[in-house]
Amino acid sequence: MVYSIRLALLTCVGLLACGSGGSSTPSDAGSSGDGNDGGAGSVALGPAAFPYGAVDLYVSARSYDVFASFEESGGDCTTQQAGACSIYSCTPYTPPPPRNAGTLTFGGGKIPLAVAPSKKGGYDQANAAMALYAPGDTVHLAASGGFVPAFALDAVAPGPIAWRTAPSAATRDSAITLTWAAPSAGPAGIMRVTGRGSSFTSFTCEAPARDGTLTVPAEALAALTGDTLYLSSDHLRSVRTKQGDWTVDLRIHADTVLADGHAAFWDIPLK
Repeated sequence: MVYSIRLALLTCVGLLACGSGGSSTPSDAGSSGDGNDGGAGSVALGPAAFPYGAVDLYVSARSYDVFASFEESGGDCTTQQAGACSIYSCTPYTPPPPRNAGTLTFGGGKIPLAVAPSKKGGYDQANAAMALYAPGDTVHLAASGGFVPAFALDAVAPGPIAWRTAPSAATRDSAITLTWAAPSAGPAGIMRVTGRGSSFTSFTCEAPARDGTLTVPAEALAALTGDTLYLSSDHLRSVRTKQGDWTVDLRIHADTVLADGHAAFWDIPLK
């Protein structure tokens, strides 16, 4: 279940929903530099043009998941800003052939991890039921190079975050406010909240994790279709490199959990 939600999150707000048709570009948030100082993880990286790649590493005390995707072009999307949120309206498209940057090697964790390209040219998901990194550990990523040039990136793993409040229902004409506790371990990064309805429109809202609160404006809710708001969240720190024409981000995600310890995903009635 967590795998399918994470995959949907990456599809909605990763390479596809933030894709470039014309002047649109992928966008994400994270740290500037290597993310080792306390404030850097609360700085948004901003948009990046295609060709674009992202390596997403999800870490927790129980498991890890790795997703990697490199695309030369994206879908046709428009972007509207509303407060701390970006609203994406996209049309379906046929993705270009998957590309890769050779073997991805992760160091600095409990054991070395290598993720090789699949026979299809991209990367399959890699995961295991073990804690590969602890909050505050530095993740060393090195790509050997392939269609995408070789690169290396370091980022500090953020800590888990516990939610305090979330709405049980939402209306399109009223903003909703979410609150959470400050990270209990590791450096703080960006809290990202993602919402989607029943179509190809979605939104992402971002705030420094240290703030402990984020407001989703009514404009973001009004853009969605359907009668259910699918809301998810993650706490991340990111770094970026430019290799040739390619822009590549490494994004380290930590758990965001509810009071009962379950992952923070909501299906909220939307009127």
